[in-house]
Amino acid sequence: MKKIEHLEKLPPQNLEAEQSVLGAMILDGVAIQVAKEILVTDDFYRENHRKIYAAILELAAEGKETDIITLADKLINNGDLEMIGGEQYVSMLAETIPTSANVKYHAKIVKEKSLLRKLLQNSIKIAQMVYEEAEDLPLLLFKSQEALRQISSRCGSEEVGRMSVSEENLTDHIAYFKETPLECLNKYIAGFPAKNLTIIGGRAGMGKTAMQLSFLRKICIEDGFPAVYFGSSNHTKETIFLRLLSAMCEIDFNDLKRGKVSAKEMEKVRKAHQKINESKLHVKFESSMNVFSIISGIKALRGKIGELGLIVIENLQDLNWPEKCRTKKESMDKILEALRGCVNEVKTPTSASSQINRTSEEEKDSLPRLSDLKDSGNIEDLADMVFLLHREDYHEKTSANGAPQNGKIIIAKGSPAVIVDAKFYGHLCNWRDN
Repeated sequence: MKKIEHLEKLPPQNLEAEQSVLGAMILDGVAIQVAKEILVTDDFYRENHRKIYAAILELAAEGKETDIITLADKLINNGDLEMIGGEQYVSMLAETIPTSANVKYHAKIVKEKSLLRKLLQNSIKIAQMVYEEAEDLPLLLFKSQEALRQISSRCGSEEVGRMSVSEENLTDHIAYFKETPLECLNKYIAGFPAKNLTIIGGRAGMGKTAMQLSFLRKICIEDGFPAVYFGSSNHTKETIFLRLLSAMCEIDFNDLKRGKVSAKEMEKVRKAHQKINESKLHVKFESSMNVFSIISGIKALRGKIGELGLIVIENLQDLNWPEKCRTKKESMDKILEALRGCVNEVKTPTSASSQINRTSEEEKDSLPRLSDLKDSGNIEDLADMVFLLHREDYHEKTSANGAPQNGKIIIAKGSPAVIVDAKFYGHLCNWRDN
């Protein structure tokens, strides 16, 4: 196994800036607040500086004034005074700083050096993983991106800004909402905003795929926004294409599969077929979908074509986490956290379907609840909206004449809890308003 040699050069640091920040904090209580908004304890390179900074923050939290005497006393109580260089070092920090006016500037220098050190540490760690080849490439890429994301998240401004939004930005935000094809839903949720993660839950055969494809038809095929669909092991590109055709042409799905289509219906099929092919719909199907494969696919597609209008993921339980987890719930939590981070990064509404527990399935007429979601873990916390599908006549076959079944969409999260009535046309793979 190859090892990465330690660098002989000292990592990025600025001890003078660290001393200036600490000296300013000893002299001026206002400087404590300024530094506190910019720095965390680990930002200091020298351990004695970390101990002093932590002691100053403890004094502030206790409502005590910070000066040479009180700080030395706090360090004595913490058992750190000798380690940091004694009271003489505390005095030197205060006496060599003529003014606290530059504390913000010096604090930013300390923070910048700290982030550079973290970048260096993560670069060495990533290089080590590359040499060891112990991780799958998608997982390695995710870990690398996550490490860089955590560093970049601290590179923003520390300023607290005014509550001011330009008219242009507000208009863009309002315009971004992607409406669903169901007015009964839009009435309560307005549509899908950016960075929105929606979970569609229900029993097998309840109409989850039909619901998700209805979102795709509206946002991608009708409204023209680019979208991507990640299919489960139960589907193929051809079956999803036929489901879209069935809903768009209002032709029985089984008749389409068997080619039992009249000449008049065939004309509708040709037009719908062309419309789907000309749309900006992208798909990916794998028998065992790795969550990192989905994330890398989303980011690659967005980098290639730009902003996406919708991301659809079929059956969360089909996704796998490449590292060993103690329970399925733990695995699902990690998958959802990774997806949540991706949705926030690409700023695209995302819909993912989820099964519900079999114990709920056995309760024939009971309405599903959030807690029924299979291996739900942190779904309630990480999802923005949760729709649970239910049909009282679920166990009855659709009538021979193709009459719809009465369905309910339970908005379990994302608006005031409400149950919306809708019609499920199983033979057309579609949901419609009442």
